[in-house]
Amino acid sequence: MKQINQKVRREIGSSMNFDNNIPWLVIKGTPGIGDAMYALNLAYNRSFIFQTKINLSFKWYHSRSFNYHMEDPETIIQKINYLQKFYEKEFTKVKIDHTFNETSTQLWVDRHQNYHRRMLRNNCYTFKYNDWHFADWCRKEVIPKKIVMWNQTGNANLPRPYKRPFDREAWTRAKDLMDMQGWDVTEIDYRTPIKEVFWHINTCECTVSYEGMWHYVAKNFQKPMIVLTKDLITKHHTPNAMIYQVPKRLEHKIEYFYRFDKKVQRAKDYNKVEVDKFKALYNEG
Repeated sequence: MKQINQKVRREIGSSMNFDNNIPWLVIKGTPGIGDAMYALNLAYNRSFIFQTKINLSFKWYHSRSFNYHMEDPETIIQKINYLQKFYEKEFTKVKIDHTFNETSTQLWVDRHQNYHRRMLRNNCYTFKYNDWHFADWCRKEVIPKKIVMWNQTGNANLPRPYKRPFDREAWTRAKDLMDMQGWDVTEIDYRTPIKEVFWHINTCECTVSYEGMWHYVAKNFQKPMIVLTKDLITKHHTPNAMIYQVPKRLEHKIEYFYRFDKKVQRAKDYNKVEVDKFKALYNEG
């Protein structure tokens, strides 16, 4: 029977900023599922680490039925409701509510209330306040050689430059290189139904992507990840990914995908830290 490792829990809690102990989170809703999962992770992490009930309030500046893009298969609320079902909830208590047609200009600017990014100090488990995981019962067997890839070229709005490592042609070349080396690449994007996204990432061996979109789904599965970026923010969201980062003045090179087996193995090696830190939270007894 799984039990909390109280020593580890207390050590992690003592390394967090005191304001991250407040049992009330308010988040400005955005179209990005990564932003929503970031908030969910904050809430479940905080509830577990401080063993308290957390109220998570999403404030939306539109109606419940709003769709950001006409081809979106679900609303952002439907995506949240689907993914939240699979969060590890044992030893946590989180209440989620949604407010629509919000008008607060202060929250629009601040984006959130009652949390800080800064840790008081590091802990030996490299555990941060935005770390959480999906439940064990929802995990499927990995399909060997399966890669899940997503890129920014089909996004409704042009993302910031650091989220554009390749153009469409270069991403296609990267996929072709992986295919030629025996990897089975499945591409997903914002138009992919959330159930399909969840299953594909659940069953893959590794993901390849830019900084964004479905990276928190992969993070919560503790999947080996290869992320192309030009910004340090990637180390904040997915610190144990295999990060291919270049200075903003330079361009990513397609040659990175030569000898791709070695890149996947390194991603798996980096990911061991991600797997181990969640194992440390629990005792089996």
